[in-house]
Amino acid sequence: MLDQFCADLYNENMTHSNIRKKGFTLVEVLVILALLAILGIVALSTYINSTKTFTYFSNLHAITSTIRSARSLAITNASLGYKEPDRYFAEVRELSANYEVELFADTGDTPFVKDGTDDGAVLDKSFFFPKDAYVINVTDSSNSPLTLPLTVFYERGSGEFNAFDTNGIISKNFDKYITLEFRQIEADGISRFIQIFQVSGLPEECKQNPCVD
Repeated sequence: MLDQFCADLYNENMTHSNIRKKGFTLVEVLVILALLAILGIVALSTYINSTKTFTYFSNLHAITSTIRSARSLAITNASLGYKEPDRYFAEVRELSANYEVELFADTGDTPFVKDGTDDGAVLDKSFFFPKDAYVINVTDSSNSPLTLPLTVFYERGSGEFNAFDTNGIISKNFDKYITLEFRQIEADGISRFIQIFQVSGLPEECKQNPCVD
């Protein structure tokens, strides 16, 4: 009789256990949904931040690459084919809604001046950065502000470097480098610097200003 009682008790426990295994309670379902929602928000936030970071550094490298291209074309004595340029230049300018960086060949009648259609854009290399997302600031080596547009010229053949802002040529005697800050506007946004050394005209990216003392 005791054996029968134990068997009945075992069967009853197994029955209740099987019933419980057939599904989740409402509380369990709600907890799982809440966890999935949290994981989804975290994943979306990470994706958005990663996309913004990737876009930022792509834009930063585009600015540096444009300046380096002007220098490289000048040093290698590159020809456009239809006209021999005297020099190549990169210009950073502020528009109404964007910043623009463009690579040009100085083939016009007036040296160190963009002469409309006479000075041709090289390979249509032009980049735009929205002002509601980024800020571009330019300073000299004493950290005094310079005024856009900033235009950097490299003589074809020698690669000799000269830079101008709206006030004219930037003196090599007093300013050993020019610094361009490229910064995200949003809180805790990324900020990096492009430093162009007046002796070589070589632009370098760095995390701080100055890059080197």
